[in-house]
Amino acid sequence: MSGRYFLGVLLFLSLSCATASAQATGQLSGTVTDQTGALIPGAEITAAQTDTGLTRAIVSNETGAYVFPNLPTGPYTLEVTLPGFRTYRQTGIVLQVNDDAVINVALEVGQVAQAIEVSANTALVETRTVGVGQLTENEQIVELPLNGRNASELIVLAGAAVLTGTSSSRSVPGQLQISVAGPPSSAVAYSLDGAFHNNPYDNLSLPLPFPDALQEFKVETSALSAESGRHSGAQVNAVTKSGTNEIHGSIFEFFRNDAFNARDYGSLEKGDLRRNQFGGTIGGPITRNEMFFFAGVQFTKNSRDPANFESFAPTPAMLNGDFTAFAACDEHNNLLETYQGNPTGFVNNRWTGGPFSPVALELTSRLPATQDECGRVIYGIPNDDSDAQYIGKIDWQINANHTFIARYMNSTNARPVPHDLEPDNLLNVRQPGRDNMTQSFTIGDTWLISPETVSSLRLAWNRSAIARVGATMFNMADLGVRNFTSLQPNYSQVNVAGGFRLGGGTVNDSTFRTTTYSISEDLSLSRGNHQITLGGSVARWESNGSANFRSAGVFTFGDDFTGNGLSDFLTGQLDSFAQAGPNRGYLKKNYIGLYASDSWRVTPGLTLNYGLRWEPKLPESLTQEIIMNFSEERRAAGFQSSVFLNAPNGFTYPGDAEFDGTSGQSKSWALFSPRFGFAWDVFGDGRTSIRGSVGINHDLPNS
Repeated sequence: MSGRYFLGVLLFLSLSCATASAQATGQLSGTVTDQTGALIPGAEITAAQTDTGLTRAIVSNETGAYVFPNLPTGPYTLEVTLPGFRTYRQTGIVLQVNDDAVINVALEVGQVAQAIEVSANTALVETRTVGVGQLTENEQIVELPLNGRNASELIVLAGAAVLTGTSSSRSVPGQLQISVAGPPSSAVAYSLDGAFHNNPYDNLSLPLPFPDALQEFKVETSALSAESGRHSGAQVNAVTKSGTNEIHGSIFEFFRNDAFNARDYGSLEKGDLRRNQFGGTIGGPITRNEMFFFAGVQFTKNSRDPANFESFAPTPAMLNGDFTAFAACDEHNNLLETYQGNPTGFVNNRWTGGPFSPVALELTSRLPATQDECGRVIYGIPNDDSDAQYIGKIDWQINANHTFIARYMNSTNARPVPHDLEPDNLLNVRQPGRDNMTQSFTIGDTWLISPETVSSLRLAWNRSAIARVGATMFNMADLGVRNFTSLQPNYSQVNVAGGFRLGGGTVNDSTFRTTTYSISEDLSLSRGNHQITLGGSVARWESNGSANFRSAGVFTFGDDFTGNGLSDFLTGQLDSFAQAGPNRGYLKKNYIGLYASDSWRVTPGLTLNYGLRWEPKLPESLTQEIIMNFSEERRAAGFQSSVFLNAPNGFTYPGDAEFDGTSGQSKSWALFSPRFGFAWDVFGDGRTSIRGSVGINHDLPNS
């Protein structure tokens, strides 16, 4: 891949949004002086990553400053040489994601062959960046206790972060809703290895690598620089592990068993629980000092039948018309003898009104046997989940000026339909099975156009395919309901107040698929005391959902007629019936974000960071044009749609001349986000800093 090709790509993209702060890299910078504090231009500075042999060399500029932008994370050695001065060499530098490490070098007069050796890490205090951040290192990720080994839980340790819930069943399972510094959980921008890693469906994170495969991540908030965009709450930048010149690996297993658990409250006995998480990682060189690999896999087997669900069904005595024992179970079970002045058929809690509903009797015959005279049925819904995550990554140092990465991650989540595991228990059809897959593929290229100009390109493809699989059973027409056609021929939904429920709500036999394409470019220009960054990204996502919302028809029995749901059910007193066709929504959205920023080192201790970001509002559109728009002004003026003649006044639809585009929203091109901040190294020793920032952010809605 030639430099000319990448320059063409750079110009074609007009620069883009993933920045040094989102490229899963770090930065080394500083000033070279002599012992008197005089600035020294022309010193040769070399940064070498000790794990992989990656080496970069630059020369201090006319102000004595140097910058190494977009360095891969890891341990480094910094060496500074200049004829007439002793060689300066510092080891023990560990560059972490989004670090802006400042190492100022004071050269001493002497021979180059003489060396000053320093063994110390970089300053622990940020003296150049304006955001507030918290890094979580690999040792913390692996060693801290995690329920389910979900590394996202550690985000709440960053401060100002609150866990507010988890993702819905229509999205990638197990993803955490985390609010950082106040905004909603959908206002956090996630990146993995420098690439887009949000699920636009709900704007939560896609799965992060399991702990043994995750190198580190950093949470940043406050008014960040112009490089940060898409969401306003925080930026979470994560990095997958990479191979090195040494072969390293790990094998692990974590085990949970109900033998160590107490009985759940409300359960008659302890449920069966078997949970095993096991896997391993391996990484090393393909070609020493040039190409490296990393691979990892984690499997999770989780089997549980807690037996903690409670329902009520008709007892044999109730089927014979005798409800006296049932009524004695609860004072609210006394049956009404009259309803709205008319007899119900019950006298002294006994049925005298003739045969029960044949449909109700047929359905009751398929329910499990009751366990007491109150009609109680306590049962479990078996879960036999099988999850897996596969990760592979290649790092290629093509030459001293060119590095390349490619990473693929596949996460699966499967759960058999509970009714298939226990077909004799009709009540377990209330929960569906799962067949989910999430994929993430990223390639990146970092190109040193010159020692002062660095280009970083990222391309990403993400896809989540969520499927909720319902049980195969009967429909109500099979039980004898006349003049009824189910849109799900092998499924039923029945709700009996205070009794039982069949059917799994709104997500059975449903699919939700979201695909994202993104490309981003970051260009760093070091010019004197200025580090200018230009960039931007373009992205497109498509989110297609098809859900059977009441497609089978929902039969609901209340307690209005006889005072009890089960007696209303047996006597055929239907409270409500609702049915609808499949709910389909096919959405697409385009995104663009461009920025320009400058980090100006006004003095060795004072840095100003200012810039401007442009993120126009490009509304989502539904390809089926199932959308409407309401205007209070049109309603007041008596506007009537020409597409739907019976629509309320004020509504417009695709096809109306007044309808705005294909989305019902107007585009907003003039959305600019200015940012300004400063960082002051108070004593010039990198140990005390005062920072402040201000900015405007724009956010993206959930798909």
